[in-house]
Amino acid sequence: MPGYPGGSDIVGNWVNRQFQLDVFGESLLLLAAAGRADRLDTDHWEAAITAADAITARWTEPDAGIWEIDNQPWTHSRLICAAGLLPGAPLPRGAAPTAILLQSRRAAWRPVRRVPAPRPGAETLKGVEFRRGMTREGADVAIDIRPEVLIHRSRRDVAAFMFDPANDLAWTGGITASIPARPGPLVVGATVERTARFLGRTFSYGYVVTAHDPDRLVEMRVDKPFPMLIRYELDDDQDGATRVAIHTTGTPGGFFGLTAPLMTRQVRNNITADLHRLRDRLENGPPTEP
Repeated sequence: MPGYPGGSDIVGNWVNRQFQLDVFGESLLLLAAAGRADRLDTDHWEAAITAADAITARWTEPDAGIWEIDNQPWTHSRLICAAGLLPGAPLPRGAAPTAILLQSRRAAWRPVRRVPAPRPGAETLKGVEFRRGMTREGADVAIDIRPEVLIHRSRRDVAAFMFDPANDLAWTGGITASIPARPGPLVVGATVERTARFLGRTFSYGYVVTAHDPDRLVEMRVDKPFPMLIRYELDDDQDGATRVAIHTTGTPGGFFGLTAPLMTRQVRNNITADLHRLRDRLENGPPTEP
């Protein structure tokens, strides 16, 4: 991340070797704010994953804390990291925030006579707030989105192109390979192996076709980056055009669940971009070489 404008590195004193755990939580909160404004790109997601990984690896270690003094298990450092990992933080994995909160409670909580009333919709564990809907392992929040686009081509033409995995790389963003078990249009039972890049990570996954209506519907079950059911839906529109929708449902668990609001936005943006590429390809043809 860029430093303070006009600033420079400071070397030669003891601070250049200190460890401050709290900076990772603060970074996640900053990235979460950027995510709410739709300002995250791939580099930002990678930064969030790096911060989460650092918290996972080192949250039990003593650190210098926000005050930059001697190494101690500072409660503030752990709580700010837990705040960064709570719903709304832009990361798919990392240390469980509940584990950090529980450990902090055991190490630092002391009984008090009066505890402020929690905000509406929250419950407390000895004064520590947990959002309703969260479990000890994280929240499971459903994703249900259906972007659509109007393409000025016949339904049969759209289906012939969209339902053939040989064309995937021409309109589906984020994938670098799409290999069907058998060539030809998708039918029930067909399987396809893909290699994709999502949130800064490259991985392989497969999908299987679970339903098919010629020239109208393909339904697929996908297991990564989390279990989803994806439906390509085609309907006739006026003047021979076709209304094309991609309906995606799923319940991301673990840390994908913790980030469901941002994950929903990211998936919607990706699918919308895919549909626009599909429309451009079918209406304008393949891009010409300069």
